[in-house]
Amino acid sequence: MSETSATDRPATDMGLVVVGAAGRMGQTLIRAIHTIPGARVIGAVERSGSPYLGKDAGELAGIGIINVPIGDDPLPVFAKADGVLD
Repeated sequence: MSETSATDRPATDMGLVVVGAAGRMGQTLIRAIHTIPGARVIGAVERSGSPYLGKDAGELAGIGIINVPIGDDPLPVFAKADGVLD
């Protein structure tokens, strides 16, 4: 499987953002999105001060590196998203 970044996603993919990405449900959502053809995690958000900030969301969820770092500023990723899951 090749690695791509959020900006490299095919135009047909639905770009999704996961809020609470480092938590149990957030990681489950990341794993689930990864299995859906035509869907891709393009953003992962956690609270300010989280020890997971900067870590790769896919790696944390156990699916390998997806080049989506966990951040604490939702607005930039929300602006690029087709959907937000919380």
